[in-house]
Amino acid sequence: MPLPKIKMPKMDMKKYLLGLGFSAAVVISATQLTAPSEGLVLTPYLDAIDVKTACYGTTNKNNIGVVIKDKVYTEQECTIMLATELEEIEKQITPMIKAPINDYQKAAFLDFSYNVGVGAFQKSSVLGFLNAGNTKASCESLMKYVFAGDCKEGQKNCVLTASGKWKLKLNGLVERRNLEMKYCLGEIK
Repeated sequence: MPLPKIKMPKMDMKKYLLGLGFSAAVVISATQLTAPSEGLVLTPYLDAIDVKTACYGTTNKNNIGVVIKDKVYTEQECTIMLATELEEIEKQITPMIKAPINDYQKAAFLDFSYNVGVGAFQKSSVLGFLNAGNTKASCESLMKYVFAGDCKEGQKNCVLTASGKWKLKLNGLVERRNLEMKYCLGEIK
């Protein structure tokens, strides 16, 4: 059973990260999208699809914040791992983006990439529409990515997708993509 998520940190994460020199898009993503969507858990746990996770959704996938069994992380360690992972993702996705975007749009794409992976972002309709010059379609296509893992027909939240596969639709991903979409469309700043 996963440990309960604790509330957002008492420190001013935005000032802390800006003071460390992280970009505006990383700070927006970390403070307004990724940290609130992921929640803060200071000890390792298994997420909804059984991936070892800690802090703000840090896994071993990027080899930046390696999740160590039985370690109790500090708020500062978690914050630095999150911002460092987002900064690395920013370095990877920026060359892929051929259209002009603002910091809020980049923050949405950073959060999306943090959640689904840079490879998935590169292959996504989100990037395809963006680079084709259709920013609105790019932002709206974020809502396609609300599934996590395979499931069996009849299982709770199990949906038959357009590809003909049964996938687990997570309400948390629906909420997260909706928030990313609003940042991407400029509805929230």
